[in-house]
Amino acid sequence: MQTTYTPEIPYIPYMDEHIEQRAEKLYNTYRNKHPHDTPALNVQQLTYDLGGKIWLNPDVNRLLNTAELDINDYALNLETQQWENIDFNSYIPYLTLHEQKTGSIGNVFTRFRLAHNLGHLYLHVLNNKTTIPPDSYNKTPGSQQEREANRFAAALLMPKTPFTHHWKNTANGDIIELSKLFKTGTIYTENRAKQLGLID
Repeated sequence: MQTTYTPEIPYIPYMDEHIEQRAEKLYNTYRNKHPHDTPALNVQQLTYDLGGKIWLNPDVNRLLNTAELDINDYALNLETQQWENIDFNSYIPYLTLHEQKTGSIGNVFTRFRLAHNLGHLYLHVLNNKTTIPPDSYNKTPGSQQEREANRFAAALLMPKTPFTHHWKNTANGDIIELSKLFKTGTIYTENRAKQLGLID
């Protein structure tokens, strides 16, 4: 029996502009559903709203510096062109003792990891542009897909429009103040300001 070889379509990287647009659209959709008086996104609730479950990864050594996403199910409604029945697991490295007691995720590292996983979901699963299975994207640290998920996470937690607005009008460029507003660490906030060209 002869097997047919189907060449794999090479991965086509996203432009930063497209990542920014996708992340801000998701942020705005969530904010319209859950109005709040601060710009900080509840990424834990967003994960639940999208059909996700949050788990601690049992293999702490394997996941010390990364997050991981497992897709159980999803379907495209051909009539509405909307994704439905999305079911996924978002694994994170650890929870602080406070988070374990309260069930509320506030740790900036954990929030970024959850947003990173949503980046993989939106960029590499629900909008899979290659012939590779949608859950087998390159998870190697430093890979193009990992860089894209990191950019998505930053843009989701600190979207360009509200971030720039608060940079100019509320925090006056104060990184610590912006970090409090968006519930992000100062390193994440400073990197985001650099990404957006607000500082050198």
